[in-house]
Amino acid sequence: MQPFYQGQLDVFCALYAVLNALQLTHGLGMGQARRIFTETLEDIARDASLLHVTLHNETDYAWLVEQVLTRYGLCLDAPFPMTATRPFSSPTTPTPRLLWGTLCGWLAGGPRRTAVFRFHRYLPFRGDPLIRHWSTVRELENDTLVLHDSSHEPNAVFSIHRDGFGTTRESMGDGRLLLIEAPTVWLLEGR
Repeated sequence: MQPFYQGQLDVFCALYAVLNALQLTHGLGMGQARRIFTETLEDIARDASLLHVTLHNETDYAWLVEQVLTRYGLCLDAPFPMTATRPFSSPTTPTPRLLWGTLCGWLAGGPRRTAVFRFHRYLPFRGDPLIRHWSTVRELENDTLVLHDSSHEPNAVFSIHRDGFGTTRESMGDGRLLLIEAPTVWLLEGR
């Protein structure tokens, strides 16, 4: 019998993605991560409707990523100061090539840089995604984004090849089983 681990019972991959990003940009330790995790859960619990959509996985968690990044990295007195940008926050969806070039250019710019985003993983010939997940980029290795991910499942996505994703349903197929939601991409750099 396998033990439980993150992702099997909870729906907090977005929060784990931010914590993993802070680990890469600021060397976040276990105690600091637990404190942020606890404080974030306490914040969510203060609003019954927010708690409901969170616990029942009825949200995309984009608000949660923004809330945690703002509180711990972007506000004036943030304990982990950083710069952050959302290059695809406009309604126009970029091509996979443009998204890839943006990520590669960003990651090449310095050692304390990372990206956080949400992706959908599809099975061939199926309509709905099998998985909706937030993750963090650890590094670019040749033509592959290596993820710094919280999942321990053997079939989890731990890397994304340059030709292995789309940015719209129409750009899927031909081995592209991942759809990266461009508006969820955050480019982060520790200061």
